[in-house]
Parts: sequence; structure tokens; C-alpha cells
Amino acid sequence: MTDDINRTCHKSAMSGLSRRAPFLATVFACGLTACASNGPIPPLPPGAMATVQGPVGTPPATTLSSLTGDLVPQISTVTIPAGTLDPASPTAQVTRVVFSERAFFAFDQDQPLPGAARAFDAIAGEMKAGHIGQTVTVLGHTDSIGSAAYNVDLSRRRAEAALRALAARGIPTAALSAVAIGARQPIASNDTDAGRALNRRVEFLISPSQADNLAAIRQTHVMAGNLATDIRDVTSAPIYGLNQNGLLPAGDVALAPPDPLPATAPLEAAPVRRARVQRVRPVKLLAPQPVQSRPLGSNQTSY
Repeated sequence: MTDDINRTCHKSAMSGLSRRAPFLATVFACGLTACASNGPIPPLPPGAMATVQGPVGTPPATTLSSLTGDLVPQISTVTIPAGTLDPASPTAQVTRVVFSERAFFAFDQDQPLPGAARAFDAIAGEMKAGHIGQTVTVLGHTDSIGSAAYNVDLSRRRAEAALRALAARGIPTAALSAVAIGARQPIASNDTDAGRALNRRVEFLISPSQADNLAAIRQTHVMAGNLATDIRDVTSAPIYGLNQNGLLPAGDVALAPPDPLPATAPLEAAPVRRARVQRVRPVKLLAPQPVQSRPLGSNQTSY
């Protein structure tokens, strides 16, 4: 049961230069360090964003929808309502592209597999074509096996490899960011091999604005029962940008608190009900009747 003991993929979310480019300018132009002192960005209020699941190819992603095998992604759209980020912010759409870990990385490794090049080509191509936004944020997700610190570090290293792959395909570094989530946003239980495999994933958030990508992260809810007990109190995740020397810290993004565990009602013994006693009626036996014999050859026999 080689469970990929501390391996998590990352979510790649695309961030761009259009609507809220000042956010990126503030984060990246200052060397991605000044913003760290501002503390976590607070989560959005409950219900501030709706997620609509859609099949591969929705929204328009012709190159992504042509991927096959382990490279087939799950694509959905996250809507950020107008006024969510600031009073003047318009409604925004964030494209969420999620790949299984095995599409990108081998067990406990942080260098992309050769076959992952097709996925990076597709994402970069869709961004350049303007189909799914111009900024991307890559999220690293792991299962809960291993220490929380190891999982976050593996997430960070894998996210950096994904950002470098996109930069090599012509996506500006100012449009790239990463968040090392680790095991803090599972989508399934970590108690089974199948659940852990689902939690190890690579995710890309793509929109016209880095701020919208972070809003999508802040509004992602998880069930407390799927979280390891040692990370249920984790309230933020580190943000990184990319330059020629590697990842640079750019502050933290606040994570939504886990949904509470469902309450378990105490077991109560059901009252015992006595069945009503029914009187048995006496059975009346019929008196036996004598057998009347008939001579042989007759067609009648009576008893």
C-alpha cells in the first residue's frame, strides 16, 4: 500500500494582469515581502461565492478538454459576486482546473513527470488565447500522512515546479503565484487509500485577477471530519510569487474554518411494548365416520 506518503499535488490557479493588476504590483514589485507583514487576508462572508460544477470544456477550454487518460482535468467555475472584494469590484469568474497528482508527480517527488508537459502546454495555451483569464495561482494539496510541515513544504516545492513550467511557456512571472495548502483542504476522508488519492491533487485557479483567485481559496470549505486533528486549527496558508531565484513569500491567505462535525444524537432504548394476549378458541373435533366398503367391480368407493 504505497500510499504516496506525503505527496500532494498542487492546484494551479491562474492569475493575470488585467482587472486588479495593482494587487500583483503591490505583492510582486515590493519583492513579495512587504505584504507578509499585513497578516492573513480575511475570509469572505458565508455565501459570498457560489461554485457551479461543469464538465470538462466548460468554460471554453478546447485544449484542456482534449487531454486524455490521467491528464483529464476536472473543470468548474467559481463566481465572485460584485462588491465582494471592494465596493466597486464587478462580478468575476474564476476557472478551477484540478488534476490528479499522478498526472504530474511520482511518489513523494517534486519534479513534473514528462507526460505533464501536455497539461502545462494546454493551460498556457488557454491563458494566452484569453479563454480562461490571464493570472494563475497554483495550489499544492497533499493527504494527511506525514507531518504538517513536510506536507506544506512538498506543496510549495511542487507549486514552484508548476510555476516554472508555465513561465517557460511564456506566462509572465508577474501573473504567477502559488499557495502551499498542504493537507488543509481535503475533498475526501484520509482514512482510506481512495480518499487519500483524491486529496493528492494539483489545482490551478485562473482568472483576470490574483485577488479573485485568492477569494476562491478563502471560500473553500472542508469538513472537519476529513482533517487531521493537528491541522484543524490552521487558519492560513503561505502565498508565494516567482522570480529567477525561486519562490518569494508574498503574505498569507486566510482559510475558511472547517465545517463542524455533525452532532451525534445519544442512543435511547426504545420502549418495550407488550403484545396483546389473544384468547385461543377451542377446536371442535369431528367424530370419525365408519368406512363403508363396496364390492369389487363397482365404480363407487366411499369412506
